[in-house]
Amino acid sequence: MLHNLVELKDINACYAQRTQHYDRHDCSEILWINSMDEGSAIRVDSDEFRELNYQFLLIGKNQYVELNGTAKGLSLCFKNEFFRMGEFSTLRALFSPFVNIPIQAQEEDIEMLDSFLRLFQLEISGSNYQPILVSLLVGLLNKIYLLRPIEEARYKRSRRLEKLIDLVEENYTKNRQTTFYAKELGITPKRLNEILKERIGVTLNQFIANIIILEAKRRLVLVDKNVHDISFELGFKEQAYFSRFFKKHTGQSPSEYIRSTYRLSSP
Repeated sequence: MLHNLVELKDINACYAQRTQHYDRHDCSEILWINSMDEGSAIRVDSDEFRELNYQFLLIGKNQYVELNGTAKGLSLCFKNEFFRMGEFSTLRALFSPFVNIPIQAQEEDIEMLDSFLRLFQLEISGSNYQPILVSLLVGLLNKIYLLRPIEEARYKRSRRLEKLIDLVEENYTKNRQTTFYAKELGITPKRLNEILKERIGVTLNQFIANIIILEAKRRLVLVDKNVHDISFELGFKEQAYFSRFFKKHTGQSPSEYIRSTYRLSSP
C-alpha cells in the first residue's frame, strides 16, 4: 500500500533529524521549505543552503543531509519500492544526486503546492484511499518537474535509464566496463552511450566518474577514514591512482579537498 511507502512529516522531523547521526539516506526525500530561522542552514553533501523561502530540495538515496537550526515546511520521504509503481517509475530522475540546487516555487504556485501537501496529509491520516493519494502525488511531482530550471533538468523520463542508475550504484566500485552494463540492459555498448548522451549529456565512463567523485567527496569529509581506505573502498588498487583520478576531475588532491571543506559536526 502507498501509505507504507510514503511518509509526510514536519520538516524539523525530517529524515536527517530523526536519524540524528547524519548518515546517508536510505530513501528519497522532498524538503518543502517555507522559511528558515535566522542562522539556520541545510547541508546536502558538500552544498550548504540558507534563507530558503518557498523552495524545494530533492534528496536522492545515499545522499547526506544535515539541518542545523529550525525551519518551517514539510518532509516527504519515499521508500525505494515507491518508484517501482507504474505511476511513479519515470519520476525517480527528479532525485538526481548530481543536482542539489533548490527549486524555487513561483508566487502563483505556492497555494497550489501547499494544497497538494495539505490534502495528501488529510487523506493519508483519514480514509487513506490509494487512488486519491496517487493522484495527489502524481500532480505534486509533475509540478515540481515543471518548476525545475531547464538546464538543471536534463534527465528525461526513461525506465531503461532508471535501471542503469540502479546498476551503476550497485556495481561501480567493482565493474566499470561499458560492456557489462550494456549486457545487463540487453543493448549494445554503442547504443548505451547514445542513450546516455541523449538523456544526460555524458558517456557511461563520464557518468561513472561523476558517481565516483560524488561518493569520494562524501567520504572524504563525512567518514572517519583515511584516504588509503577510501581509495580501496571505491575500487582503486592504489591510493596514488585514486589521488590522480580525483585531481583530474576536481582540480584538487583529496587532502586539498578535505582542507577546503569543513567536516560535519557530530550531534
